[in-house]
Amino acid sequence: YPQVSVGAQFKRSTEGATLDALGIADHNDVDFYASVSRLFLSGPLDRSWLVNATLRSTKAQQTGLLGFGVDRKFVLEASTAMLLNRYVALGMEYKAKPDLLSGLREDDWKDIFVAWFPNKNLTLALAYVDLGSIAGRKNQNGYFFTLQGQF
Repeated sequence: YPQVSVGAQFKRSTEGATLDALGIADHNDVDFYASVSRLFLSGPLDRSWLVNATLRSTKAQQTGLLGFGVDRKFVLEASTAMLLNRYVALGMEYKAKPDLLSGLREDDWKDIFVAWFPNKNLTLALAYVDLGSIAGRKNQNGYFFTLQGQF
Protein backbone atom coordinates (compact mmCIF):
# COMPACT_ATOMS: atom_id res chain seq x y z
CA TYR A 1 0.00 0.00 0.00
CA PRO A 2 1.19 3.55 -0.62
CA GLN A 3 2.01 6.05 2.08
CA VAL A 4 -0.47 8.95 2.12
CA SER A 5 0.27 12.35 3.65
CA VAL A 6 -2.05 15.30 4.10
CA GLY A 7 -0.81 18.58 5.45
CA ALA A 8 -0.40 22.33 5.41
CA GLN A 9 2.69 24.44 4.78
CA PHE A 10 2.92 28.04 6.01
CA LYS A 11 4.82 30.33 3.61
CA ARG A 12 6.01 33.89 4.22
CA SER A 13 7.89 36.23 1.91
CA THR A 14 10.49 38.43 3.57
CA GLU A 15 10.66 40.79 0.56
CA GLY A 16 8.11 43.24 2.00
CA ALA A 17 9.37 46.40 0.25
CA THR A 18 9.53 44.64 -3.13
CA LEU A 19 6.04 43.19 -2.73
CA ASP A 20 4.65 46.57 -1.65
CA ALA A 21 6.24 48.24 -4.72
CA LEU A 22 4.58 45.62 -6.95
CA GLY A 23 1.23 46.18 -5.24
CA ILE A 24 1.09 42.67 -3.75
CA ALA A 25 -0.84 42.83 -0.48
CA ASP A 26 -0.47 39.28 0.80
CA HIS A 27 3.00 38.49 2.17
CA ASN A 28 2.06 35.07 3.63
CA ASP A 29 -0.37 32.23 3.16
CA VAL A 30 -0.85 28.51 3.74
CA ASP A 31 -0.56 25.78 1.10
CA PHE A 32 -2.58 22.60 1.60
CA TYR A 33 -1.45 19.32 0.07
CA ALA A 34 -2.17 15.63 -0.27
CA SER A 35 0.69 13.35 -1.24
CA VAL A 36 0.97 9.67 -2.08
CA SER A 37 4.26 7.71 -2.25
CA ARG A 38 4.94 4.12 -3.17
CA LEU A 39 8.07 1.98 -3.33
CA PHE A 40 7.96 -0.77 -5.94
CA LEU A 41 10.59 -3.37 -5.01
CA SER A 42 10.49 -5.14 -8.35
CA GLY A 43 9.47 -2.48 -10.86
CA PRO A 44 10.34 -1.85 -14.50
CA LEU A 45 13.80 -2.95 -15.64
CA ASP A 46 13.83 -5.27 -12.62
CA ARG A 47 14.78 -2.34 -10.37
CA SER A 48 13.27 -0.78 -7.25
CA TRP A 49 11.38 2.46 -7.94
CA LEU A 50 10.12 5.18 -5.62
CA VAL A 51 7.17 7.14 -7.04
CA ASN A 52 5.52 10.21 -5.49
CA ALA A 53 2.63 12.44 -6.55
CA THR A 54 1.37 15.52 -4.72
CA LEU A 55 -1.67 17.72 -5.28
CA ARG A 56 -1.12 21.19 -3.80
CA SER A 57 -3.64 23.98 -3.27
CA THR A 58 -1.76 27.29 -3.36
CA LYS A 59 -1.96 31.05 -3.85
CA ALA A 60 1.84 31.37 -3.96
CA GLN A 61 3.36 33.38 -6.79
CA GLN A 62 6.78 31.91 -7.71
CA THR A 63 6.42 29.57 -4.67
CA GLY A 64 5.91 32.65 -2.48
CA LEU A 65 8.99 34.61 -3.54
CA LEU A 66 6.66 37.21 -5.08
CA GLY A 67 3.96 37.03 -2.46
CA PHE A 68 0.53 35.48 -2.74
CA GLY A 69 -2.36 36.06 -5.08
CA VAL A 70 -6.11 36.19 -4.61
CA ASP A 71 -7.02 32.96 -6.40
CA ARG A 72 -6.19 29.51 -5.06
CA LYS A 73 -5.17 26.91 -7.66
CA PHE A 74 -4.41 23.21 -7.59
CA VAL A 75 -1.01 22.18 -8.96
CA LEU A 76 0.67 18.81 -9.45
CA GLU A 77 4.08 17.79 -8.18
CA ALA A 78 5.60 14.42 -9.07
CA SER A 79 8.88 12.59 -8.69
CA THR A 80 10.35 9.20 -9.37
CA ALA A 81 13.66 7.55 -8.63
CA MET A 82 15.08 4.26 -9.85
CA LEU A 83 17.58 2.49 -7.62
CA LEU A 84 20.37 1.31 -9.91
CA ASN A 85 21.81 -0.65 -6.99
CA ARG A 86 21.71 -0.26 -3.22
CA TYR A 87 24.01 2.79 -3.38
CA VAL A 88 22.90 4.80 -6.45
CA ALA A 89 19.56 6.33 -7.48
CA LEU A 90 18.65 8.06 -10.73
CA GLY A 91 15.53 10.18 -10.87
CA MET A 92 13.54 13.21 -11.88
CA GLU A 93 11.11 15.69 -10.37
CA TYR A 94 8.41 17.98 -11.77
CA LYS A 95 6.55 20.86 -10.10
CA ALA A 96 3.70 22.62 -11.88
CA LYS A 97 3.34 26.31 -11.11
CA PRO A 98 -0.06 28.06 -10.82
CA ASP A 99 0.79 31.04 -13.11
CA LEU A 100 -1.02 33.55 -10.89
CA LEU A 101 0.94 36.68 -11.86
CA SER A 102 -0.47 38.85 -14.62
CA GLY A 103 2.35 39.88 -16.93
CA LEU A 104 4.94 37.51 -15.43
CA ARG A 105 4.61 33.94 -16.60
CA GLU A 106 5.45 31.17 -14.12
CA ASP A 107 7.24 28.24 -15.75
CA ASP A 108 6.99 24.74 -14.32
CA TRP A 109 10.11 23.48 -12.52
CA LYS A 110 11.87 20.22 -13.35
CA ASP A 111 15.11 18.45 -12.61
CA ILE A 112 17.00 15.22 -13.16
CA PHE A 113 19.35 13.87 -10.53
CA VAL A 114 21.72 11.14 -9.51
CA ALA A 115 22.28 10.36 -5.83
CA TRP A 116 24.93 8.23 -4.16
CA PHE A 117 24.49 6.74 -0.68
CA PRO A 118 27.90 5.29 0.28
CA ASN A 119 26.56 4.44 3.75
CA LYS A 120 23.51 5.16 5.92
CA ASN A 121 24.99 8.45 7.19
CA LEU A 122 26.10 10.12 3.95
CA THR A 123 24.34 11.23 0.75
CA LEU A 124 25.77 13.02 -2.28
CA ALA A 125 23.49 14.24 -5.06
CA LEU A 126 24.01 16.06 -8.34
CA ALA A 127 21.10 17.53 -10.31
CA TYR A 128 20.42 19.59 -13.40
CA VAL A 129 17.63 22.02 -12.51
CA ASP A 130 15.45 23.92 -15.01
CA LEU A 131 13.36 26.62 -13.30
CA GLY A 132 12.45 28.44 -16.53
CA SER A 133 11.64 32.12 -16.07
CA ILE A 134 11.43 33.58 -12.56
CA ALA A 135 10.16 37.14 -12.09
CA GLY A 136 10.92 37.94 -15.72
CA ARG A 137 14.47 36.56 -15.68
CA LYS A 138 14.72 33.87 -18.33
CA ASN A 139 16.80 30.68 -18.37
CA GLN A 140 17.01 30.11 -14.63
CA ASN A 141 18.74 26.74 -14.83
CA GLY A 142 21.95 25.13 -13.73
CA TYR A 143 23.56 22.42 -11.68
CA PHE A 144 22.96 21.67 -8.04
CA PHE A 145 25.24 19.65 -5.76
CA THR A 146 24.46 18.63 -2.20
CA LEU A 147 26.35 16.70 0.44
CA GLN A 148 24.34 15.61 3.46
CA GLY A 149 25.69 13.85 6.50
CA GLN A 150 24.00 12.73 9.68
CA PHE A 151 25.73 11.24 12.65
